[in-house]
Amino acid sequence: MPPSASAPPAGFLNVVSTKRSGHHAFIDWIRDGSAGPVRFINNAVIDPALLGSLPGLARSAAAPAAIVMNYEGVSIPGVSKAMAAQAATGAAVRNILFVRDPLNACASLLQRKALRHAELVMVLRQLFALRNWLKLHQGGQFVGELVFYNRWLADEHYRESLAERLSISPARLPDAITSFGGGSSFQDLSKGGEGAAPHLLRRWKRFADDRLFRTLVTHPHFCGVFLDEVSGAVRDAMGESDEDTERAAYLEAASRQRRRHPIVDRVIEGLIANEAVFERIEALPAGLEKRLTIAKAHIGALLSRPRRAPADPRM
Repeated sequence: MPPSASAPPAGFLNVVSTKRSGHHAFIDWIRDGSAGPVRFINNAVIDPALLGSLPGLARSAAAPAAIVMNYEGVSIPGVSKAMAAQAATGAAVRNILFVRDPLNACASLLQRKALRHAELVMVLRQLFALRNWLKLHQGGQFVGELVFYNRWLADEHYRESLAERLSISPARLPDAITSFGGGSSFQDLSKGGEGAAPHLLRRWKRFADDRLFRTLVTHPHFCGVFLDEVSGAVRDAMGESDEDTERAAYLEAASRQRRRHPIVDRVIEGLIANEAVFERIEALPAGLEKRLTIAKAHIGALLSRPRRAPADPRM
């Protein structure tokens, strides 16, 4: 039976993340702890069809139903369109910035790419998004909760505090592989329970000497913000951080030893000058047009006039 006309609309919960961030397990945890029904829209594509569907979604069920939407590597302008359209429905809107530390996030992204250099733009789309959303939070402009994947995964007290702030029951970690994310972001957890969680925090070590990995995480456009995250300078509303001295020491040392990569750096710097291309890419469904847009972005970045990012004064 549809809700009555006087019933409040269902609320929206936006989970902003990147691919390979473990957010599907986190969303399963939210669903398990929620008092009311939850509808999940995975990897939302910010296109006219999605924006036009939001009023109907908001009317589809009365509170306390929730519509959870996750965005994987979507630009700030893209997600802002969805948030504005949600607010226009009169529904409650809550936002979560779900962050996996940059070293493990980058390692997991590269692990999933068979042709890493050919798919460089799609890896960079995720790293640009992670950097930009962290910068937005650091500037006090993100309205919502910051959640650290590593802390949520390994710290029961952190999960309990977060559940209280989200008004959900503190459910156990998922014990099955989600069908949405391909499984690899928390496969160890699903096989070995909570005792396997630390394995997911050390995946970056397999890539510590990988040239592409080091080139990406130490590029001046990313490195300062990424170092803030691993060193504990980025904090949530409760003052909690994702500080890890080993990851911070690695990133500082790798940055000092950095040598310019003639191709990868050229692509990064070309995309810095043309970040709007990410918004075009994310608005396209999977298919030929999207692949062509990505290929053009890659070629355009390579052919662009070199413009090196300024060195970070903290390095």
